[in-house]
Amino acid sequence: MKRLLLLQLIFLPVFLFGQCDLLPTSTTHEIIKHSYYTLSYSKRDEQAEWVSYLLTRSMLTGQSERGNNFRPDPSVPSGSAQLVDYKNSGYDRGHLCPAGDMTFNAEAMSETFFLSNMSPQVPAFNRGIWKNLETLVREWAEEDDSIFIVTGGILRESKGTIGPDRVTVPSRFYKVIYDLTGEKKMIAFILPKWYHYIAAFFAGAFLTNFVPHFVNGISGNFFPSPFSNPPGRGLSTPLTNGLWALFNLFIGYLLFRVSRTHAKNKLSLIIFFAGIIWISIMSSIAFMNRPR
Repeated sequence: MKRLLLLQLIFLPVFLFGQCDLLPTSTTHEIIKHSYYTLSYSKRDEQAEWVSYLLTRSMLTGQSERGNNFRPDPSVPSGSAQLVDYKNSGYDRGHLCPAGDMTFNAEAMSETFFLSNMSPQVPAFNRGIWKNLETLVREWAEEDDSIFIVTGGILRESKGTIGPDRVTVPSRFYKVIYDLTGEKKMIAFILPKWYHYIAAFFAGAFLTNFVPHFVNGISGNFFPSPFSNPPGRGLSTPLTNGLWALFNLFIGYLLFRVSRTHAKNKLSLIIFFAGIIWISIMSSIAFMNRPR
């Protein structure tokens, strides 16, 4: 919530006192103006620190088809990201200025596929909650006629980089929407990839749970498992514990990959270790309560 208010405080003076020029400040001093949107390019991150554009009701009546013509942006003097940066990375080329907002003519649609307008996004995020927010913004434009949008990734909270050009992978994304018609109003969103954190917690739990069942399985000891009678308190055979341990290892590995826990993402690490602590406590209780 504090960061949401901070974003509003940053952009509000620009909007209220500079409506002839609604662009936020560029920290990189590399502003690129396309026909229908403007961006501030960060060479260090090989993407825009922000993209801004005006969206009106009339712009949403077009029928230009999506072309998927992803390509480097020739307008960036220092050179933009390349297609190879995203190849086999596991990330989508996530639009900042959505193609769905620029259907009113072919030029507008085509410009949204410059790689300067892209940021690495996990497919489930790009095609899920981020897409839903883009749809909501279009609905607001239909209702209120004219809105101004500033959007981008929070580049200081990166999860590492991808590709030869080391494109930054933001942990979270923001979108600020300002209504230019009628009663002036503003709303801002910061979207964490919440499912990563859930995956991180259970990755810690499953990987930790692998250890006692594996040790008892290969040692030939009987040990509580979900398949005991009663579950968790009775004793299971070494074979059952060994198989249960391998299942935990497999699921834990998959969840760890999904969580994309990274040394630079401290929150993910904290949640990962919280999962370890939780399952360790539960295992200790189960061990103390096992029949002797």
